[in-house]
Amino acid sequence: MARPALIDKLFQIGKWVFKKELIPLDDLLGDMAGNGLTVLSNKLNVDFAAMPKAQIRQLVLGMIQTGGGLMVDSQDKIYFDPESMDTAVFEKMMKTLKLPIWLTKNTTFYVDKSHANAGNTLIEGRGLSRNLPFASIQPCISFVCENYNFASNIVKIEINDGVYEEAITLMDYARTTGALQLWPRNLGSTRTVTIRNPANTHSPTVSVAGTGSYSLYELNVEHVVYPSSSAVYSGAIIAETACDLLLFGMSLEIKNAAGAFPDGGRATISLLSSGGGCLTQIRAGVSLPTLLTTPAQAKEGVSIVGLQATANGTIYLRNGYTISKAICSGHYLYFARANLRGIIALTGSGDTFSFEVAPGKSVTGQRYDCKDGGSITCRQGPDYFPGSIAGKVEPESYCSYL
Repeated sequence: MARPALIDKLFQIGKWVFKKELIPLDDLLGDMAGNGLTVLSNKLNVDFAAMPKAQIRQLVLGMIQTGGGLMVDSQDKIYFDPESMDTAVFEKMMKTLKLPIWLTKNTTFYVDKSHANAGNTLIEGRGLSRNLPFASIQPCISFVCENYNFASNIVKIEINDGVYEEAITLMDYARTTGALQLWPRNLGSTRTVTIRNPANTHSPTVSVAGTGSYSLYELNVEHVVYPSSSAVYSGAIIAETACDLLLFGMSLEIKNAAGAFPDGGRATISLLSSGGGCLTQIRAGVSLPTLLTTPAQAKEGVSIVGLQATANGTIYLRNGYTISKAICSGHYLYFARANLRGIIALTGSGDTFSFEVAPGKSVTGQRYDCKDGGSITCRQGPDYFPGSIAGKVEPESYCSYL
């Protein structure tokens, strides 16, 4: 275990061995009042510098009498001895300590909802083989991020074919330079894994809550907009932390559920929103272009934004492996929006990423919107983004479209 992690665990142990209920205050204060030992607000305060060694020993032994877990060696040095703790107290303490498992190589975990052995209960070997996979994506993500230190390794979550109706959160994880990746088991000419938010929920289908490096490859991410009586801000992928997010050959789609929004209800939905300092890269996949799909007509109470960079977030449009384009369709309030110092940009002179309208489909709505310090750099002219209405820029707020 690395030194910072070890120190953290020692502090966790310290919170236990100095718990008030483990120290017989009345007995201790009867013999040891003064000389560095006082009680303020029913809390024991110890000034070891003012306390004789014999008294320190007496204090520690007093704690041990109730199973506190501290001992004194022959040189009057305090050490932690778990065997001296009451068994029930020790077991309770251990349940609160999370000792990360350090990875020494790239590691793959498995999700397969249709496998006979699939489950989310944490039994020995869960997720470490295709024969004992997780049944859902989020329990696998949570298990990996909460129990492993990635060090400088890549953790890959392989997802077998199917529709996974769950909202997932890409969490923070212990690391030096390690990364978390989500892949379908079967890469090919069609996308075989779909992640969709559960019925009648308003959370983003994919949220990024950590500050690590996350890569998603050739997955369908669908967000269904369900009626609400209050304001909803959500979408297919919402990243609001200072992380690195790479999207390879992804399909992002917004769908409208049946039913009108009640009075006062409305929704602002994004296919992709990158904020909070997040650096997002959109790239084509191994053999598939990016797909950006929304309903052809706007539903009352629902405003859809395609790509949004906000609050110091960035969206880079990068060349992929062999295909460097996004196929688009649907209606957008804004296809590309940069505000609050957000940036949308092609990143180099060699990048040829482009947007194309899907055959037989259309893209309507405003092409771009720059406000409150936003910037869009595409080098392709004002019609670079698809849409039926010209974009707008607020130059007085230091915005730019280049």
